[in-house]
Amino acid sequence: MLRGTVVRNLLGCLAVLACLALILYGPYAVNRALPAQRPVPTDQPMALGALPVTVVPPPGALLDATQTRPRDDTVQFQVGDVEYWLRATKYTGSLPELADRARQTRAAEKGFVSMEPDRAATTRQGTPGRQAGFVLATATGHSAVFVGDGIAVWVDVRGTPLAMAEHTADIEASVATLTIGRP
Repeated sequence: MLRGTVVRNLLGCLAVLACLALILYGPYAVNRALPAQRPVPTDQPMALGALPVTVVPPPGALLDATQTRPRDDTVQFQVGDVEYWLRATKYTGSLPELADRARQTRAAEKGFVSMEPDRAATTRQGTPGRQAGFVLATATGHSAVFVGDGIAVWVDVRGTPLAMAEHTADIEASVATLTIGRP
């Protein structure tokens, strides 16, 4: 009788440990099994989050689920070996102020090498912006900021020089589809 009780208790403890292991490691295993990058439709606008901001992803874009945060109005696409990131925030300042802030943020980035002078940018919707190319120790790219309807949109594109040369035209065409506010 004592032996049967010990065996039952041992089996009960093992069952509890198995349940704890499942609770602790199960979600991690499921998360690892899901793909981090998912294809997205490239022929229709995609919302960045709750703010009224949309963009049409470029051909071949994959949504990077590890960096996309709709709650923060942030989307990141992977286009070949190029990262294409957009973030919308409420904003009450001017475009020149935002462009200066973007330049300061970029210059403070680890590995910063140089940045081109700002130049004008405009979306098809007519939203004004500023853009500039930059060089980091590990990548090249360009960034842009747009302001409209009390919303600022930051755009960051980076990759190797070869990947940038291959995908820049498609990404610039995507940036041009950016809509801020109600169309």
